[in-house]
Amino acid sequence: MDITDMVKVFGEVFEGDCIEVMGSDVPNNSVDFINADPPYNLSINYNSYDDKMDDAAYKEWCVQWMNGCYDSLKPGSYCVLWNSDINMPLFIDAIQRSKLTFSHFLKWHKPTAQNRHFNTVLFVRTELGCICYKDTPTNKCLDYRRLWADTVSHETARSKHSKEKGSVNHPCRRPIDLYSNIIGGFCNAKYTKNPIVLDPFMGSGTTGCACIRLGFDYIGIEIDPVYVKMAKERIEKEREQWSLLSGEKNTPQTFWEAVEG
Repeated sequence: MDITDMVKVFGEVFEGDCIEVMGSDVPNNSVDFINADPPYNLSINYNSYDDKMDDAAYKEWCVQWMNGCYDSLKPGSYCVLWNSDINMPLFIDAIQRSKLTFSHFLKWHKPTAQNRHFNTVLFVRTELGCICYKDTPTNKCLDYRRLWADTVSHETARSKHSKEKGSVNHPCRRPIDLYSNIIGGFCNAKYTKNPIVLDPFMGSGTTGCACIRLGFDYIGIEIDPVYVKMAKERIEKEREQWSLLSGEKNTPQTFWEAVEG
């Protein structure tokens, strides 16, 4: 696809394998930020995806989709790649084998998560993301009003303390506010005009919902048709709700415009 046709994929959730879709439907050097929360290879009960590969096969698969992320990113842009603590050595090795460059860990602190231990997991109130970049990074894209430290604190989406209403039948749902802060933090609207955000593992659509709140363009990819339908419905509901708040049907305001205006 030529980059001049990019507008055709804005606001779209593609059904398919992210490695194939990034190769065919997302132009190289076109995306301002990527938020990727892949299956962790921990036998999580997804609708259809088998979340248990051999470690070597899982690492090789990660390298492949990471390289797809690299190709899609604009030079100097960032991505955040999530995974579990127990898989982090393998995951970091995959990053180092890919074309991306590792920068920092980003920590999601869950202040009211149940403080229980299971198997070899000692702490459940923190989850790690890997901040990576393409080529020579630029800090001009960062919005320090949102992202001023390497730890972001948000309730889990299903927590009784969460402000989000309703439930989504997905085993790894993320809070919209968490992703809004992270995406907005890496896409300073004063520097990045009309940011384009890619999520190669769209799941229940949280990245899309966050982009609606921010007024950003997004592209989602999800392999499971049930989750594709779920994501599209959830994003459309968010679009309708945010349009009422912003007062504009098709062009929602950013969070700061809505608050300050």
